[in-house]
Amino acid sequence: MSQCFCPVKGVRDLVGKKWVLLIINTLGNFGVQRFKDLQTRLKGISPKSLSDTLSRLLEFGLIHRES
Repeated sequence: MSQCFCPVKGVRDLVGKKWVLLIINTLGNFGVQRFKDLQTRLKGISPKSLSDTLSRLLEFGLIHRES
């Protein structure tokens, strides 16, 4: 069994998730967004899915959080 040490593998796995590209697209188009604003713009996403996906994007350094 071969192992992949490619740094793109983790990003590929992340981007393949259902809401990731839609969240990134929304942030790219509308800039800084509050959680509730994202939830409104992304019709159909549950608060848990949004929270989990944002956490993963934070882990990968693709977004940052301001409070």
